[in-house]
Formats: sequence, structure tokens, C-alpha cells
Amino acid sequence: MSGLLNAGGYAVVAVLAAVGLWASIDAARRPQWAWRAVGARKWLWVFGMLVGTYFLAGIILVLLYIGGVRKDLQEAQVHSISSPA
Repeated sequence: MSGLLNAGGYAVVAVLAAVGLWASIDAARRPQWAWRAVGARKWLWVFGMLVGTYFLAGIILVLLYIGGVRKDLQEAQVHSISSPA
């Protein structure tokens, strides 16, 4: 073994960082009213994922965002668009 972070390890870290960056950008692009509709704080999620991904501890936040909060935001946006004014 040549060490913990061989070429495969670096690839895994790069993929995790890329997914974290993508999730942060996706969260930042969602409108503030959608965040209020789901009862979440936009700045907290975006900041937490950006900073946390840098330390790789934020991957948990990224997974929670992708698995739950993002779906709720999408649903809130769809309902807002499809509801008559």
C-alpha cells in the first residue's frame, strides 16, 4: 500500500467535492420564497455545504439536501407555478 490517498482516493475526493459544489450552486439558485415555503434557511444550507464539503464533513449535508430538501424545494416551485393566481 502506497498510502491512504492513492489515485483512486484522490478521484473519490474529487467526485465528492464536485457533488458538494454542484449542490451548493443548485441551492443558491433556488428562490428565497421556495426556501421559506419548505421552512429552511437558504444561507445556512448553502454555507454549510460549501464549507463542509471543503472539510468533507459537509457531505452529510449534501446528501440530506439532495435526498430531501432539494425535492421539497422542487415541489414547492412546481406547486407555485401550477397554482392559479
